[in-house]
Amino acid sequence: LGKVLGGLAPDDTARWIATVRWRAIFTTNYDSCIERGYEMTATPAQTPVVFTVTGDLRNTDPRLDVPVYHLHGCLAKTESPQVIITGRDYARFREKRRSLFELLKVEMACTPILYVGYSNRDRNWQVVLDEMEAEFLPSSLPTSYRVDPNAEDVDVELLEARGIETLRIGFGEFVESAK
Repeated sequence: LGKVLGGLAPDDTARWIATVRWRAIFTTNYDSCIERGYEMTATPAQTPVVFTVTGDLRNTDPRLDVPVYHLHGCLAKTESPQVIITGRDYARFREKRRSLFELLKVEMACTPILYVGYSNRDRNWQVVLDEMEAEFLPSSLPTSYRVDPNAEDVDVELLEARGIETLRIGFGEFVESAK
């Protein structure tokens, strides 16, 4: 995986991320494209601070920094990365990343989430969403948004009932609209 993903570089659309101020970025990508996007941007809005396991956590300055949480690990972070690929990996590395997922849940409770490129059918995402809904009952989570140009009608309807609006556009279209 490191050889395949190591040479990736973000395109102009993905580099747009570095021009916007974010409260936090959570990614399941193993690559460092988000960080490279910040490096390639002349005047990034913030400085990314990368976290891949609970032991990485430290204070960041929200005026200057954006925490980037690699929930499934990052191949470039260490010489022997521990990445989550299989169901067994979720179980093996759950404790090392528990706090990262707890931070995601706190962010979901306080602010709308925009998720892009994340499968709604991912078991781990379903667990996070189910746990958040259970903790919030009888209240609802803040409305969140997902970008998915190929969303199936049934998924759109099911997610809407859970407070997640699907934007049926590609990421490039989303970026152009946001600009």
